[in-house]
Amino acid sequence: LTFGRGGNSSTVKVASTELTTDIPLKDVRRNGKLIIATVPDAKSWLAKSEYIRRQQLEAMSPKIRSQAANSLMLMDSSGQMIAIYKLDRIPAISFPVRR
Repeated sequence: LTFGRGGNSSTVKVASTELTTDIPLKDVRRNGKLIIATVPDAKSWLAKSEYIRRQQLEAMSPKIRSQAANSLMLMDSSGQMIAIYKLDRIPAISFPVRR
């Protein structure tokens, strides 16, 4: 996904510390209600148990909402999605199968 390359983009940079200090993030941006961030060392983060990763994402809920967003997408450094967290009526976390 590419943001901020058009003249009328609504992409806003967000400091990673405004979301979490538990997951090292870089290049955090919000476009509308979606926040996209890169996890530079995705391999290490994905090596943690799914339970720990879910806890880390769930702990970010209030901070995601404080950014006027309702979804968070985490990418690895190659741009592949490694997690998505949707804070709809029923929050859902998904870790896509990596090949």
